[in-house]
Amino acid sequence: MKKLVYLLVFAFILFGIKEISFAQNIPLAQPRSYQPIGTTGVFSVFGAKTLKKGQIAIGVAADFATAIYYDDDSHPDQKTLALQLGYGITEKFDIGLDLPFTWWYPDNAGFHEQGLDDLSAGLRYRILDEKDVAPALAIVGAVIFPTGEEDKGLSTGGTDYETKLILSKRIGPVNSHLNVGYAWPSTKKYDLQDGLTYGIGADFSASSSVLLLAELAGNKNRYTEAIHPGAGKDPLELRGGLRIISDIGFITTLGVGVGLNDASPDYRMLAAIVYTYPPEGKRVIKVKEDVPAVPGVKPKVLPGGEILKIVLDDVHFEFDKSTLTPLAMSILNENAKMLKENPGIKVVIEGHCDERGSREYNLALGERRAVSVKKYLSGLGVEDKRMKTMSYGEERPVDPGHNESAWSLNRRAQFVIEVE
Repeated sequence: MKKLVYLLVFAFILFGIKEISFAQNIPLAQPRSYQPIGTTGVFSVFGAKTLKKGQIAIGVAADFATAIYYDDDSHPDQKTLALQLGYGITEKFDIGLDLPFTWWYPDNAGFHEQGLDDLSAGLRYRILDEKDVAPALAIVGAVIFPTGEEDKGLSTGGTDYETKLILSKRIGPVNSHLNVGYAWPSTKKYDLQDGLTYGIGADFSASSSVLLLAELAGNKNRYTEAIHPGAGKDPLELRGGLRIISDIGFITTLGVGVGLNDASPDYRMLAAIVYTYPPEGKRVIKVKEDVPAVPGVKPKVLPGGEILKIVLDDVHFEFDKSTLTPLAMSILNENAKMLKENPGIKVVIEGHCDERGSREYNLALGERRAVSVKKYLSGLGVEDKRMKTMSYGEERPVDPGHNESAWSLNRRAQFVIEVE
């Protein structure tokens, strides 16, 4: 009889130890949400702007946080590196993947693990374009797959689903974003609940290649007191940083965050570098015979080594117009002469706009401006086959300012010379 009692006690102890070990290995923080690739929006706050049709984005993002909230007695550190991919299906619809690898660092509970985190896949569709007073409206849907190791606290072992509503509106140099979302799990194994997510952010155009970023992001705590004592507190963070956009396709984002309550990390460091292909485009440098050479500027070289010594001047437009002014016609008359005297070159006529108006409206306006110039040159005897048109809308300002002086320079048609 005593042997039976001892056996039952021993089995109870083993079962208890197993249960304690299992409890310690539950996910230590909120399940990782689908993260936007760093080409638009702020950090975790999405923007309504999508990748262009056929555009590919690939990047690496780092997220290092101290004192991640687990419960009242446990606050481990966390580091995550993620491979991110994005692709523009249409001008209004893109998809993305986020594949993270996470390290947990010990706290007072001594927990220390690392491994593949849950993979997430998402799509974003812009329902409405930005108008004069109305913001752009987009929706995001995402699925978080249980690819992480559950026994390392890196996954719930079930699939999570998310949806977000996005509003974006530009006012001068400031582009603001509002996100409201909802997440729900497919498993209740860890007492994980449905939860609201929210965030507001903005990017400020400090120059044509630098954006200043700020966001306030939070979510409803998705755990209950039964598993995480003190789980009634909701994480809330304030983050700031900058984004640097190069003209060859690289986009670098740097940021820091601070928790605003005990349920949030104490501090967070964020970094990402993304390459987009095709890139947005690059500035064109034109060389004129009577202009002295500029250090670092290489003139266009014709076959045989001859240097191209012509320039085709830009023409400018009135606000929200694509009709040619008398001054523009005078400039185009001279450009037509240069083109007819140099039959071995072709040109791309680029249409540009100032920053006012939505991206889609300005792309269409830029195209109308480029076509207007092409038609005028064609009427002066320049062959159509030597001219192509392209619109960059508001995306390539020659002057990064936010006043009428800058806007008047940015409303232009610009010529890019191609040598046959």
